[in-house]
Amino acid sequence: MITIDIQTLLIYLLLAALIVLVIYLVLLVRKLISTLHTLDGTLTEASTTLQKTDNVIDDAHVVTGIAADKAKQLDGVIDDITGVVSDVTADANNNQGLIKTTIDAGKAVASAASYIKEKEEKKEEKEFKEYKKAKKAEKKKKES
Repeated sequence: MITIDIQTLLIYLLLAALIVLVIYLVLLVRKLISTLHTLDGTLTEASTTLQKTDNVIDDAHVVTGIAADKAKQLDGVIDDITGVVSDVTADANNNQGLIKTTIDAGKAVASAASYIKEKEEKKEEKEFKEYKKAKKAEKKKKES
């Protein structure tokens, strides 16, 4: 008959538990290594993405700087154009005033010319009537 004492049984059970624990730890380390490889790949991708993002940000900074410089240049050009438009508008308004004044002066001259012409026509008409009267009077004198 086989006799097993309790102490030996506990040692065997403890050894079996230790073997199961070692197998479990080996599987755990294997899984950990696999996870670390995946994490390394992910971190490499993230690092590459961050480098590309930094490049994009640097490019955006350069483009923003160029846009700001061009905006400042355009601001000066716009100020110049605004000044020119204001000058042209002022000149146009002054010229309109000058044109209006010239037209008004022309109307005044035309009105004065018309008045003088009417006066002359009335004078000529009066002289003509006097001349006609004088002719009639002479004719009557001759006839009488």
